[in-house]
Amino acid sequence: MYLGDNILKSGINDLIKSFEAGNYAAGIALQKVNNPKAFGIADVDDEGNVTELIEKPDDPPTNLALIGMYVFSSEVFDVIDDLEPSWRGELEITDAIQNLLEDGYEIDSHVVTGWWKDTGKPEDILEANRLVLEDKVLNTAGVVEDGAETDGPIELAESAIIEDGAVVRGPVSVAENTTIKSGTYVGPYTSIGANSTLEDIHIENSVVIGDSEITANGRIVDSLLGRNANVESADNLLPEGRRLIVGENSQLKL
Repeated sequence: MYLGDNILKSGINDLIKSFEAGNYAAGIALQKVNNPKAFGIADVDDEGNVTELIEKPDDPPTNLALIGMYVFSSEVFDVIDDLEPSWRGELEITDAIQNLLEDGYEIDSHVVTGWWKDTGKPEDILEANRLVLEDKVLNTAGVVEDGAETDGPIELAESAIIEDGAVVRGPVSVAENTTIKSGTYVGPYTSIGANSTLEDIHIENSVVIGDSEITANGRIVDSLLGRNANVESADNLLPEGRRLIVGENSQLKL
């Protein structure tokens, strides 16, 4: 089980291998954190077996936080059948693991090295994007036209194009069927999703999910643009003013 808003540099292979090496009912990924009071915390013995799980403890016994990656045997289904909803009205993963412990099963733990990000907030997605772009080998397979200015590592899908007159400074990732048109500046730590067009825009340290047209003559920085988000110029439109379609829980700085 891998919670979908987590991203992990080192992947999950070591977690699975550790679980399969013993006779465990579950295995959990942990990471050392500086603020253990803000997390679910695991207490472990000298052999790495989990002895207790504590949700956001006032006096943490360790600094090993649960980071949302687990391996389970089929025994967990018997425990789930007997679970009661928490104060949030949900069946909690930590309660299931704690019940396995109380039933006498062994729980393995694997301490993750390298970075881990919970991407539940827009700023976390931007930071995860920076971390991935720094670590990943970026290959330029698409078309870079004569007259385009490129610098630094650039991942360019085979069907993507950087046109004459565009400037792209990596690390940058550009997905398939995306065109960076003349007059556009794409700055470091930017990822552009598939089927998008960028023209006459300055964008950096941002993520464009895809299926977007960004043609406004301006600067976009530190931003997250969802799928099918289109940004156009309001020049010469009357009445003057900003025209916005803003989704739930959005944040704007105008």
